[in-house]
Amino acid sequence: VLTVSSTVVKQLRNWISYLTHVEKMSICGNLKDPDIAFVANDDESGGLQDEGKLSLFFDSIGKLPRLQSLELQGLGGLASLPRSLSQLTGLERLCIEGCHPDLVSSLDMVSTHLKELCLRRCDVRCAPAGIHAFATLRALELETGWLRDLPDWLGQMTTLQELNLALESLTTLSPSIFAKLSNLTRLTICCRSLTEMRSSIFDNCALTSLTIKKCHALTEELRLDRQTTLKTLDISSCRGLSLVPPLHLECLRIHDCILIDGHLPLFIRQLTALRTLRLERVNSFNREKNYMEIA
Repeated sequence: VLTVSSTVVKQLRNWISYLTHVEKMSICGNLKDPDIAFVANDDESGGLQDEGKLSLFFDSIGKLPRLQSLELQGLGGLASLPRSLSQLTGLERLCIEGCHPDLVSSLDMVSTHLKELCLRRCDVRCAPAGIHAFATLRALELETGWLRDLPDWLGQMTTLQELNLALESLTTLSPSIFAKLSNLTRLTICCRSLTEMRSSIFDNCALTSLTIKKCHALTEELRLDRQTTLKTLDISSCRGLSLVPPLHLECLRIHDCILIDGHLPLFIRQLTALRTLRLERVNSFNREKNYMEIA
């Protein structure tokens, strides 16, 4: 593992290509100032702040044959991924945080072999270039506060098996997008502005694990009894869900939640296949009787 931060020695780009055994690399720019692409005190002009020196630096990275995971943080001045990264045939995981608005459009440089892609605090409204080339992508994480709706291009990621959505401004999930994600088995939803999540939205997916957390605005009934493949359900920090879980559930974890119109002991007794149960700070509120049950 090699972490390259804002204090980089003068000859870094010259000797980094000799680290042929490195499998994971994290490159951190100046997160306090998104206009600075990279800070490296290797000369009086500020080092790797300009596009040309960044290209030279990434040329060295493209020569690391064992590199499997690459994290880019705070490189706000990097408008596109250097072509040298296309040489990383073993790269399986790419995580980009706080990137230039145009950077996502150049992801086709590394799309051939990627299995996991994380885009945090990035503008993902436009489709990544060469989106159909992501034939091996299995896991996708989107984290941003800008999106009120899921981007249409997400439905084209048909090979996805795991999806993590941390979208603060998202208000609804699009059924047309999830209808195309037939290989999806693991889904995490962390969207505090989400107000609607129809249970039928997952009918075309093969979900085995569903995690719902910090969905403070979600107050509707969530019927999961039709999800015949669902084995693990994890709900945390949700204050108004009405839950109907699948009877064949094997693992149930509920943390810091208020469930509406649900009698906890009753529906837990119905889960005859349950192997793991964890309840922590869980209350159930009956609106008809105005009664709060504490678990």
